[in-house]
Amino acid sequence: MTSLVMPRTSTDTVPISDRQTTLRYGPYTAEIASVGATLRSLRHNGRDLILPFSEHQVRPAYRGAVLAPGPTA
Repeated sequence: MTSLVMPRTSTDTVPISDRQTTLRYGPYTAEIASVGATLRSLRHNGRDLILPFSEHQVRPAYRGAVLAPGPTA
């Protein structure tokens, strides 16, 4: 199996929160940053449901981070 990887050029800019993924379902739109699977924004009909932050930030004040306890032995 081979994969095609496009080389980055000097004009490509990568946000500090790395790759961004947009999910849409009906009137909802969510933007997820690949660093820590952080929820950057969540909107319903264009209205923010959470306080969004820029793709050039990494979880300010842990916004959008999943804060769940880890498994215990």
